[in-house]
Amino acid sequence: MNNLKFFFVFPLSSKRWFILVDWILYAVAGMIFYSIANLVWKYLSNSYTVSMVGIAEGLAIPTLVALVVFIALMFLTRQVSTINPVFVFLLFVVAVLSIAGFGLFFYSLKFGKVAVVTAVMSLSTAVVAVLSFIFLGDQFTWRELLAMTLAIASVLILAFP
Repeated sequence: MNNLKFFFVFPLSSKRWFILVDWILYAVAGMIFYSIANLVWKYLSNSYTVSMVGIAEGLAIPTLVALVVFIALMFLTRQVSTINPVFVFLLFVVAVLSIAGFGLFFYSLKFGKVAVVTAVMSLSTAVVAVLSFIFLGDQFTWRELLAMTLAIASVLILAFP
């Protein structure tokens, strides 16, 4: 695996520079694409009649195809040599949870403001943090805990007028 890291350097002034690691750029680009997609999803939820069953059916087939392609690529790239049933089961669980989560997200866009719905969905970061503390033993600094608390508080302020 290639551990090469890329850094992007931007001038802030003649004496100060800002260094940006590649993963931050990828995360920001992903966030921008995701944000644009949310606007399109909002348009679709308002413009077309789609039931929850239709959403699940529409997502299930591509998700399961992606799951099969992912497993095939793992064999082709020789990252695995045998099928581990637990691994395949967990991939299936991820696919089902993703379909359910996305379906509920799409359905909530039909009734809520896209900015507020997306803000509520962004709390998944705090939920992941709590779950990683419980199940993985992750530890957080006071600054990280404060940031998550402020994120939760800001979404609660937005969600409950």
